[in-house]
Amino acid sequence: QGVLSNLTKTDKQKRRLLIDTGDSTELYTYTEDNLDAEPNRSNRHLYRADVIITTLDKFLYRFFGYGGGKKSYTYPLRINDKKYMTFVFDEAHSYEGTAFTNFQHLVTTLYDNQHNIVLMTATLPENYQKVLQDPEDFDFAGRWDVIDFLGEAKQQELLAGKGEHYGKRKLSYSPDEVIPQKADPNDPDSFAAAKESFDNHKLERIGKILEQLQSQWTGEERLIVTLDRVQDAAEVYTNLKRQSGLKSLAMSEGKDTNLFLYHGRLDRDWRSKVYDAVKRRDDKKQPYILVSTSAIEIGVDLDAQILITEICNPDSLIQRIGRCNRRGEEENARVIVIGSHIPDYLNDFTDNEAAYKSYLELLTKWNNNVINRQFATEVLDPSIFPKPVLTDPRASTAYDMLYKYVYDFELEYKNLHDLGFIATRSWEPALEVLI
Repeated sequence: QGVLSNLTKTDKQKRRLLIDTGDSTELYTYTEDNLDAEPNRSNRHLYRADVIITTLDKFLYRFFGYGGGKKSYTYPLRINDKKYMTFVFDEAHSYEGTAFTNFQHLVTTLYDNQHNIVLMTATLPENYQKVLQDPEDFDFAGRWDVIDFLGEAKQQELLAGKGEHYGKRKLSYSPDEVIPQKADPNDPDSFAAAKESFDNHKLERIGKILEQLQSQWTGEERLIVTLDRVQDAAEVYTNLKRQSGLKSLAMSEGKDTNLFLYHGRLDRDWRSKVYDAVKRRDDKKQPYILVSTSAIEIGVDLDAQILITEICNPDSLIQRIGRCNRRGEEENARVIVIGSHIPDYLNDFTDNEAAYKSYLELLTKWNNNVINRQFATEVLDPSIFPKPVLTDPRASTAYDMLYKYVYDFELEYKNLHDLGFIATRSWEPALEVLI
């Protein structure tokens, strides 16, 4: 918003910013007489803007002409304006399964139609890079220009604006004492016992996290805690609110609070308010405790002194670590990883026990040592983290059929389009019903 406002102020030209996420569309129009534009929510989805900020899911929805009646088709037509359009996909590493299938097809389509495309990522596994560049299988002809911002020259440029401790954090690793038992698919009675074992495991881990908070927090730190599940994050947050033993922990929900809860299920406006409040404290180096989930991994610019996290997949761990000592000004920055068990529904090592064992051994090796870029290189090494590319053939087929209807006018696929449904995310049932 500030960039477009300043551009309009400089050259007196009108600028538009469109934010299209979830079920909300906001249009900001900046003119010489209106440099502090308020959002217009009544102008639904014309996609006339200098900058459009959206999500992969919503972009796919618009790409196939959904929303806003006849006006929907203005976007598929306008997408052919190659001279002025550039598509920027940030956090390209965050897509998996169905989402990655759609992402790969979408990027391939834009590339084949000679659009300008920029992919930005910090931890894209080699397998995913190959899928996005392989000329034989995916028609990319290997024509990506790879700009490595961690190359020697860029690294020196980056370090010039950072503190002397940039990239350094001391790692403490605390494995689980007891691993939860698994259910036997052939024994229905084992599921209840497995659930009880998992619940007890989670309670024990939450207890460890709270113990670490008690020992690390003096009332002066900027501290982030990340957990797997929203219910666990809420449990830790509620527990902290009830504790009076933690020094300088403001319990109020007013302006002076320094305890925050942040996760993806929060209302969008409330989530923005929470982040803005934490960001203000962070910029001023004021103390806070932020309890979060994996939502902290993307689109968050914080510079905590201490990170306490449940064990997670290597790429997620690197993302979370990036929220600690981000500016390199903290001599005693600390990362505390708790646990050695990742639930199957989150575990990218499910079918590769040898690689998972190597990952845990690596954490043990670096325990009580200062981690740096070498740690990230080792953790993301394909021999330790051979993250498979999981594609969804159903999403691939649906994409092709919708594209043939919307862009090639093949009417036999009209019924599919009329259903108005696009699968954008992978999911598995939380319960298995046995009859």
